[in-house]
Amino acid sequence: MNKKSANLYLQTEYSLLNSNISLNSLKKYLSYCDYEALAITDNGMHGVFKFYNLCKEFDVKPIIGLRCNIFNENYENVILLYAKNNEGYKALMKISSMMSINPKNLNLDYIQKFSKDLIVLMPVIESEIEYSFKNNLFDNINVIVSKYRSIFEDFFIGISMQTKLSKSICEYLKKDFYSLFVPINKTNYYSDNDIEAYQVLRMIDKNTSDYNLSELETNLSFLSKVEMDLLFNEYEYSFKNIDYIIKSCNVILNFDKYHFPKYKHDSISNIDSKEYLIQLCKAGLNKRLSLKHDFTKNTILDYKNRLLYELEIIDKMGFNDYFLIVYDYVKYAKTHDISVGPGRGSAGGSLVSYSLGITEVDPLEYDLLFERFLNPERKGMPDIDVDFEDQRRDEIIMYLGKKYGKSKIAHITTFGTFKAKLAIRDVSRMLKLSDNKLKELIKYISSVNSIEFSLNNSSQLKKMYEGDEEIARVINLAMSIEGLPKNYSTHAAGIIMADTDLCDYTALQEGINGVYQTQYEASDLEALGLVKMDILGLRNLSIIKNVINLVKVKQGIDIDLRKIPLNDSRVFQNISKGNTLGIFQLEGEGVTKVLKSLKTSSLNDIINATSLYRPGPMEMIPSFINRKFKKESFSYLDKSMEDVLKDTYGVIVFQEQIILIASGFAGYSLGEADVLRRAVSKKKAKLIEEERNKFVAKAVGNSKDKVLANKVYDYIEKFASYGFNKSHAVSYSIIAYQMAYLKTYYYQAFMASLMTNFIGSVSSISTYINDLRKNKFNILPPSINKSFDAFVYDKDGIYYSLLGINNLGNVIVSEILKEREKGLFKSYEDFVYRCKSFLNKRVISSLVYSGALDEFVSSSLTKKYMVENYENVIDKLTYLNVLDMDLKEQEKNVSEYTFEEISIFEKEALGFNLKYNLFIKYNSYKEKYNCISLADLNEQNLVYSIVCIRRIREINTKKGDKMAFAEIFDETLNMDAVIFSSDYLRLESVLENNKFYLIKGKTEKREEKLQFVISDLRKLK
Repeated sequence: MNKKSANLYLQTEYSLLNSNISLNSLKKYLSYCDYEALAITDNGMHGVFKFYNLCKEFDVKPIIGLRCNIFNENYENVILLYAKNNEGYKALMKISSMMSINPKNLNLDYIQKFSKDLIVLMPVIESEIEYSFKNNLFDNINVIVSKYRSIFEDFFIGISMQTKLSKSICEYLKKDFYSLFVPINKTNYYSDNDIEAYQVLRMIDKNTSDYNLSELETNLSFLSKVEMDLLFNEYEYSFKNIDYIIKSCNVILNFDKYHFPKYKHDSISNIDSKEYLIQLCKAGLNKRLSLKHDFTKNTILDYKNRLLYELEIIDKMGFNDYFLIVYDYVKYAKTHDISVGPGRGSAGGSLVSYSLGITEVDPLEYDLLFERFLNPERKGMPDIDVDFEDQRRDEIIMYLGKKYGKSKIAHITTFGTFKAKLAIRDVSRMLKLSDNKLKELIKYISSVNSIEFSLNNSSQLKKMYEGDEEIARVINLAMSIEGLPKNYSTHAAGIIMADTDLCDYTALQEGINGVYQTQYEASDLEALGLVKMDILGLRNLSIIKNVINLVKVKQGIDIDLRKIPLNDSRVFQNISKGNTLGIFQLEGEGVTKVLKSLKTSSLNDIINATSLYRPGPMEMIPSFINRKFKKESFSYLDKSMEDVLKDTYGVIVFQEQIILIASGFAGYSLGEADVLRRAVSKKKAKLIEEERNKFVAKAVGNSKDKVLANKVYDYIEKFASYGFNKSHAVSYSIIAYQMAYLKTYYYQAFMASLMTNFIGSVSSISTYINDLRKNKFNILPPSINKSFDAFVYDKDGIYYSLLGINNLGNVIVSEILKEREKGLFKSYEDFVYRCKSFLNKRVISSLVYSGALDEFVSSSLTKKYMVENYENVIDKLTYLNVLDMDLKEQEKNVSEYTFEEISIFEKEALGFNLKYNLFIKYNSYKEKYNCISLADLNEQNLVYSIVCIRRIREINTKKGDKMAFAEIFDETLNMDAVIFSSDYLRLESVLENNKFYLIKGKTEKREEKLQFVISDLRKLK
């Protein structure tokens, strides 16, 4: 008998933490696999699409299956479902969705609806059969099998040899149900060598290091065809059922069609999308042009011709509804006071997008190309990315869900994987590796590269690996799970929409904000023809909006960003001086230096600087600057390139310039030129040479010299992978300019908004406070009667946020503010009595130490009293139930903390010193030793700093010598420090917690963070 073979019970990495079999490793197996077919039977559909393509690539028939759990009162029943056809495939997606979203409703009645398109297989283990057999309910087995056979025309029993019990069950069933037998071997790893790694995965899943594998779990290896034949030799007849299943399962996935949702108008049904889009665009463009005062560059006719051309392409490619849907949710945002960015990505090159109000960038004014966005010469969906203020992005998604229906819109799943450090930490936890060993081990594991890379590039790690069996075991096991998915997450921006129920294309699972989430990830969904809407949250839009609101409330000024001039000399002066802190895209040290060197004087300078300051084109920056100021001469290879390159001084900076050069020089259509740009940027030698031949031939046909054509192509090739998307650069440079404008003219409002958005980041807040002080503006300590949950300002300065105080969360701050609305707090007792229901000693201490209660401090009511007698005050106030008791009179001459103590307490409450800065008294040392603040340190060999040392932790080295770790801080930053044994013996006697020192040493990076290696120190008084 010529037996067909298939592994019908394969679980992959997408059965999270339940299989070691990655699709990447499966690829190697398929290259020599002796199976005719493989069935994926994960606990969901997450890996199906990739599995299908992988099998097709290696000419192995893919069978799409699902391991389905049906919960009964006493046990969990497992059945395997296989799709016979595309309807069966859709059925599996619906069943998988139900299993994930509402497992209690997943029962046999639900599955029965899809019976004609599915093959159902019940394994003898993990099922009702096993439960009945173990509990001597033998009659029940006949009932179960009869029930399933009556429901499903294709029902089989999966026989297994993986446990003693499964063998016994097979022998028992052999007499009555032999004709239903199908040999299966549940597979979750390749061989016995992988069992320990599999056990670690199960431990991580169960979050216990005490998890022991069952008998079944120690027999989940991937058997070869020969091994399967031998194992089931007694059941040879059953192999014909494998043959039947292979022939019956014929799912064919289609990748040639888009599945766009139909635009839904609020009041008009069955709307003609094409005509409606044309109407909206014409009205929108007329409105745009009516506000335009300068037509020196392009005429009204240029705009109208461009619009009609774009509309024709959009209609021809079938994307009318897509544009209308994006228009609709952008309009919703704008009519609901949700800030929308001026544009993002290549959509800025579309006049249709500009006319609809999707973008705010005039593509003709900035020479932006529609073909860079949507090209009739290449197949691909449009991709309109839209930025919304980050705090309200979710409202857009909920609007779409409500309008189009919950079943037609979903978040996109992503997978959190075991990166190198995470794998090491999780394995160490499961194997109970000591904390000291783990800390030492993790130091040498890269944050960006693989464990193997770290092992090959760190002699210290290799030494530990070879000299310590426990560490070697951890590393080996961590490498075996590295890269596997650990959990599901949500795509940061993308949502998916479809023309019908999404379950026709992808299984779903619970998402966030009441919106489902796909089981397929973004690349799978796009390949299946589903449209991804990128709805992004941008923090800077929230900052801009907050500034505008603050200015309106505090100064009565309405700022309209659409009306601010884009050529304000004061704004450019600030940028060219390097005053770019807090400004989107412009605040990094490197780009600030470029902006200063360019003596930024126009929006064009910002566009160029942000596009050049990237790996690759950075090497052109010195030449670019010299050319701007005519310190370096340059010429154009051909006159046709002058108009394209004159604004960038002969340097190709943008992708659009490559397209225009190919068009002007070689006669390419703009669509063809974009295909050329994309091809050359891939850096594939064969492709580059093919495109060269085509380019030269077209150029010669366009009356150009062949030698010159090769030179121009060389120039294109050099910059093709460096060129930046100008549409994106212009859009984001406008946001940068708007922020620079607000900072220039409304500095306090800008800084208050900026700090509000960075509450929780001590280093950022410290940096912004330094900028305020440098610009002679006050930053005031928090005040229980004047501060809010955000940073606010008045004529005296900016008040620190209550939410920025440690140990005060949103709930407590909200309660304090709610109580304050009834009237300001008149005294410490008044505050305590009115807020006692949600206060505790820790909160009171933080408020006192931060300075928030300083308005109640006097010679007779000290900070120290407020903290140490809080419970007594509560007791007295509760007992007397009055607020007229005069604590100040009762507590005369109460001692106060020392300045040093208050300074340290304030640092604990805020993360830095705002009012009580002890470091000021050491300014003379700073000058004498040329001390560097911790925030200004890089990797340096010898530096001096003034710091406070705390949390000193002494340890013994392997040699038995003493050394110490500690935390150091100054007014700018916290940092880890170490004193090695060679210096510690000498310095140990002068080391004390919470004392101030002049330290000397070097800084080095450890775990991607700076660490100070102290070689000498001196205690300061």
